[in-house]
Amino acid sequence: MLTDAIFRALVAVPSLQRQFRKMVFRLPHRQRLVQHFGQELWVDPSELSGFYVYYERNYDDYIFQFLSARIAGFDRALDIGANIGIYTVFLAARIARIDAFEPEPLVLQRLTANLEQNGLASFCRETHDFFGSSSPRSKKALTFQGRAS
Repeated sequence: MLTDAIFRALVAVPSLQRQFRKMVFRLPHRQRLVQHFGQELWVDPSELSGFYVYYERNYDDYIFQFLSARIAGFDRALDIGANIGIYTVFLAARIARIDAFEPEPLVLQRLTANLEQNGLASFCRETHDFFGSSSPRSKKALTFQGRAS
């Protein structure tokens, strides 16, 4: 993408790169497919996490490295505030069971799309609807078996 190439070219001029970053956040929303620790994720670079995954090519890399080194001894994970699934997808590919909670319906759709992109949606076992679907406080949660099971 052109914005990606411009951002990388401006690495030598940090002040211009900062200005470019501000401009990118104002661009219309758009989805980009990126690779992150062996998983594919649909992200929106105009959102903060999407910006770091798409442009900076890192997003909590030190945490993912830490988890990769220690995850073998675990068989269940809890992701509260799963957002678009950056952690959920990573964990689901490596351990047996994930409980992911995302209260925002539009974000939950994006989480589900990222699970589908990685062949994990078929492992979804149930969706809980807290407070009842007609309630304005309705909240959703996904419980699914990870690929490693």
